[in-house]
Amino acid sequence: MVCCGSPTYAGKAQVRPTSALLGLGLWLDATGQVPSNRMLDCYKDQETMRKIYDQIFAYAVERKGNFKQFWDSADSIRSGFAQNGCVIGQTWDGPVKSMAKDGEPVVFMAPQEGALTWMDGFAMSAAARNIDEVYAFFDYILKPETAGKIASDGGYSPSVAGADEYMTAEDKKLFQAAYPEDALDKLWWYPASPEWFNPIRNDYAERFKVS
Repeated sequence: MVCCGSPTYAGKAQVRPTSALLGLGLWLDATGQVPSNRMLDCYKDQETMRKIYDQIFAYAVERKGNFKQFWDSADSIRSGFAQNGCVIGQTWDGPVKSMAKDGEPVVFMAPQEGALTWMDGFAMSAAARNIDEVYAFFDYILKPETAGKIASDGGYSPSVAGADEYMTAEDKKLFQAAYPEDALDKLWWYPASPEWFNPIRNDYAERFKVS
């Protein structure tokens, strides 16, 4: 979240509000301005979360002038960079990869403090039929060669180890540039959220947007 702390990017950054506050907290951790791994403490109880987010919120609001726009979709990410004058910011990997493949002058790289990471999964109804076939399908799409092809076709980075070896040459190059050296070891995985967490987080994010 260097875009928040540096005056170089005043009026030139774009972020998603919820992700911005979390990313800023990780950046404050990484730069020694708060204790290490403090963001994980936000998931312990509401009082601890509010104390931490109060500090992050105050820091973010003080630097609100750095932000040109808040994005909420892949289209708004692309328009922020291509049309609205943003030169730096948080992003999902897919929109910026598609821009790069279209020849736009953009670069996507995981931050040193760790890229925000979550895992989507599959669910199977208790009334499902052909159970063996369902699991066979899961096994198939989790093979590196299949996951690599899905990643290239879908435009987002693969989550299966070794899948980048089966992506197109262009997608493999973009993936390896986005996650250099030990970047994949530094991924910051979202913990499971207690039921009270998201409403509080969203309240901070909304107040940040309108502050």
